[in-house]
Amino acid sequence: MACGCPVVFTNIAGLVDLPTLQAEPLSSDICDKLKYLLNNYQKIKEDQKKKVREIFHQDNWSDAWLRVIKNTKE
Repeated sequence: MACGCPVVFTNIAGLVDLPTLQAEPLSSDICDKLKYLLNNYQKIKEDQKKKVREIFHQDNWSDAWLRVIKNTKE
């Protein structure tokens, strides 16, 4: 996503906080989401890229891991 490749994920498991198109784990819904992505490619690409670069960057990850380490020590 950070490089401009739009992504569709199923809405199960652990990465629900990423700015992807979320689909039910059904082939029909995944297909619908992929069709939507293809019809709105440029907008989804730019939206996902922008959100990933704003939220999921090195400074935020460093701060989050430092909080985890601090909380683990306590």
